[in-house]
Amino acid sequence: MRDSQHDEPRQRDGSSVSLLAAEALARLVARDGKPTAALNVIVLERLTQAFLDPSTGALSAVYGDLRRHRVTDADLVDFYLPQIARTLGTDWEMDRISFAALSIAVARMQAFLREISAGWAGQGDGAAAVGSVLLIVPPGETHTMGPMTVLGQMRRRGISVSLKFGPSPEELHLLMQNHNFDGAIISVGCREHLELCRKLVKTLKQGSGGTLPVALGGAVLWTHDSAVGGALPPTGADIATNDLTVALAAFGLSSAPRALELEHG
Repeated sequence: MRDSQHDEPRQRDGSSVSLLAAEALARLVARDGKPTAALNVIVLERLTQAFLDPSTGALSAVYGDLRRHRVTDADLVDFYLPQIARTLGTDWEMDRISFAALSIAVARMQAFLREISAGWAGQGDGAAAVGSVLLIVPPGETHTMGPMTVLGQMRRRGISVSLKFGPSPEELHLLMQNHNFDGAIISVGCREHLELCRKLVKTLKQGSGGTLPVALGGAVLWTHDSAVGGALPPTGADIATNDLTVALAAFGLSSAPRALELEHG
């Protein structure tokens, strides 16, 4: 129970946003330009409870529901997991689940994501790739689920993706020398890391002679408060968006099998 000084739902700070990026993860988008069908509530509820269930077999018991309701791996990654992340984030903020339960559930979601997207790992990595994108999570950021989701979404489009967690300027310089990327996406969860993001953008621009387009995305785009901070400070990025289709179009990579959201959490 909270004491009398903490009766209000807790506010999102940088760490909680980085953990779940609930706003970004929750946005369900159209596929192939058509409205997204409602998520199956039975599957959604059973998946949510399975991630919270401490028993090892809880998740395996849900696989039959997924087959019966014809829920594909792509549906899970693009729609179900984002909605579950939002639900868990809200439940924690309202003290309906503990932080320990939340952390365990998120870790299990990440493991589940790695499992179902393993078959996509080789897509878009060879000579036939339609493009190449550098995906960066800056040093100090703790979110991994969203970038991994975006990685899978791009590889399903035939795009080669290099995902880097906490790269140093030296590592980025070396990458720029040895790779010809069509664009870079930097995922940022909180305002405190925007200055570091600006330095990363400067490194990328210098390493490419100013030609590499850079997109800024992440929960920071939904959580900055105009009352306390106003517009986001300049980072040097060419575009700030959580719409993956928009970001890829800015890189000259416009082909898309279905509309996808740029999720960071």
